Amino acid sequence: HLDITNSVIGAADIHLRSFERDTLLQMEIEVKNVRVDPSFRRQGVATRLMEKIQNHVREHYPSAQVCLDTDVDNFAARALYQTKGFQDHPTETGKMIWKVDDDSSLS
Repeated sequence: HLDITNSVIGAADIHLRSFERDTLLQMEIEVKNVRVDPSFRRQGVATRLMEKIQNHVREHYPSAQVCLDTDVDNFAARALYQTKGFQDHPTETGKMIWKVDDDSSLS
């Protein structure tokens, strides 16, 4: 994401992984290192990054699952991810998941 000075103010890394489950090919997208320049925090940059990621996944990988890890005490990040439809992973502490086909956060 760029501001008017063409400086990077936020970014995220995305890793695509495919695997076979029950003889079906599954896609998992892992979001890592979501970061926003400190002088631009609390201005919706991370929200827009997550929306762009989710829209890209909806368009190109409609059956994918998106996962990310965050510290359980990173309340601001967890609140953001929850507003975007991510839920706590049932067995892995700190991991959150979002499935396109279960999406209730259409933006």
